[in-house]
Amino acid sequence: VINIAELPAKLQTTVAKSLEQTKEDRFQSAMEMREAVLQAHSGKMDTSRSLGDGECPQCATTNASDNRHCDECGAALKVECLSCKASISIWKKACRECGAQQAPLVEEALAALKADHDQAESFLEDLRYKAATDKAASMTKETDSRLQQYAAWHEDFSTRLELSRTSELARLAEQLQEALAHEQAYDYEAGLQTLGQVAPSLQQTTIDGGEDTAEELIDRLTTKQTRLKELEGIVRERVAKKEDTGLLPIVTELLTLTPDRPKFTELQSRLAAKEESIAIRNQDVINVATQCITSARFDEAISGLNSIPDIERTDEVRTLIEQAKSFLQQREAVSQALEEAEKLVNFVTATRQAGVYLKRIAKADIQDPQLQQMLDEAKGKEAVSFRKTSLIIGGIVAAIFIVITITCVVMEMNHAAAVILARAPISNTIGMTLKEIPAGTFMMGSPETEEDRSDDEHQHSVTITKAFYMQTTEVTQGQWKALMGTEPWENREFYEYEKEGPNYAANYVSWDDAVAFCKKLSEKEGKTYRLPTEAEWEYACRAGTETRWSFGNDETVLGDYAWYRENADAIGEKYAHQVGQNKPNAFGLYDMHGNVHEWCHDYYEDDYYLQSSEKNPTGPSPWMSRNESRTSGGDRVLRGGSWYDRSRLTRSAFRDWYEAHDRALLNGFRVVRELD
Repeated sequence: VINIAELPAKLQTTVAKSLEQTKEDRFQSAMEMREAVLQAHSGKMDTSRSLGDGECPQCATTNASDNRHCDECGAALKVECLSCKASISIWKKACRECGAQQAPLVEEALAALKADHDQAESFLEDLRYKAATDKAASMTKETDSRLQQYAAWHEDFSTRLELSRTSELARLAEQLQEALAHEQAYDYEAGLQTLGQVAPSLQQTTIDGGEDTAEELIDRLTTKQTRLKELEGIVRERVAKKEDTGLLPIVTELLTLTPDRPKFTELQSRLAAKEESIAIRNQDVINVATQCITSARFDEAISGLNSIPDIERTDEVRTLIEQAKSFLQQREAVSQALEEAEKLVNFVTATRQAGVYLKRIAKADIQDPQLQQMLDEAKGKEAVSFRKTSLIIGGIVAAIFIVITITCVVMEMNHAAAVILARAPISNTIGMTLKEIPAGTFMMGSPETEEDRSDDEHQHSVTITKAFYMQTTEVTQGQWKALMGTEPWENREFYEYEKEGPNYAANYVSWDDAVAFCKKLSEKEGKTYRLPTEAEWEYACRAGTETRWSFGNDETVLGDYAWYRENADAIGEKYAHQVGQNKPNAFGLYDMHGNVHEWCHDYYEDDYYLQSSEKNPTGPSPWMSRNESRTSGGDRVLRGGSWYDRSRLTRSAFRDWYEAHDRALLNGFRVVRELD
């Protein structure tokens, strides 16, 4: 029998509660009773019973009613009202300021603390240490002496939490190490089983000295395990169907995931030997096909290369097939043209087409003796036919034809120039002015009699079928900077050859830079801006003329229209000049001769004029250009000459080129805008 009266006063209430008759009135667990005993033993205030006036809840001493602290133990006898925060005596049941009953408020506050206590314990049980620490710490902020029931619990809880954390993190480190060992042994299933024992709350925890969390290891091992099973299924299915073409890389990948597999290692060796045999066989086919192409037996090359299954074809094989098909198509067209020419006794076009073909294949070190013989025979027949024709009649007819052609062209171009000059230019948001250039036909290139002409200027008729706008000047530094925000002309290597200002021609730009400018301008304006084709550029430059320059053949007045060596470089003005300072051509375009070389859209090929389309030519295809590049690089056309060049390089027909990726001091551009 327990005599409660003989117990220390601070333990009497706690022990009495443990002896209550009904279950609901007793402690609900040993942990709850333990905490109550610890609290009572520590000397914290007991607010679970009603206090008399002046009674200290800690030592039960009766004090004067106006005391702020106990005369015996010094405990605080004043607290804040839990409703209005006014100071009241701890034994007061109601606040004299707001009238709030304290007992239900205390009970409510204790219930909230109990909920925090229970949640902190739950977090600890789930090994959620940070959440448990944060929740328990929030309870220590309570200073009201009536709400200190969990002060002793917090100390005990903190101790238990640290013990649990230390133990569980040590266990986690062992589990991670074990899982990594399984991974290194390629036993992904065992590794996943080990990691399955890690508490969910610790799966994203990193251990000191380690790189992987349990979650990362689970993802990695799951991926490897899944891929391994997938590869095993593919290999078994392909082997069963005897479909081993392309199987080697699959088996190789499988063995990287699980090396100790003798059957798969044996299969890998067998497949490697077979692929080596196939590679040797295919190389023999490639060698024979290459010899066939070199000797213009393109159909044999295609037939041989097509014997290689598509799955075994390399980029080299596909390129050879494409090249052989292209040459075969050209050869067949030339052969047919020569045969038809013989029937019509008209060999001019056919022999020119054959010459272009033979020149092109010669660049690839290909000889076609049979077609060369056909061409020689055609030329011989052409000569015989020509000798049988009356020279007088032929001369008269040719003269009449030339006079009529020149007259029509001049009339047409003069009319077009008059129409253009009557129109006002348009402008855009970055200050460019553009003139509309009408459709028309002109003679591109130069006649053989033109002074200083080059071999790549073969004269031929070209028709531009659609009108377009062309910028009246070269792109200026101000326009470039307003759109692109850069200053490429600020090249320290050539700083002494630069003048800066918004109206100076933008230079030191590559073809790629110019294309990027056009793309950005198109996006800004909502219109299509681009570089002119070489044909568009020369058509606009000539403005209806067929002379060396757009103003005629008199070199003495070139300085009125162009900045070139004689009026720039030779007198110390070694830089790109301000645009629009000289006279324009008949289309109202400035600086089409000199100042800066102007980029065109086309790839450059010296004999392209011999095969150029009559209508709207856009230049040779990439693989036909000088370096046979199939990329966006290669040599692109430049026109117009520059301030550094002699007069002959500023002629309307003069053609130049430069690598598209490279920037140069003398290079700039002007833009074309397509009509809506």
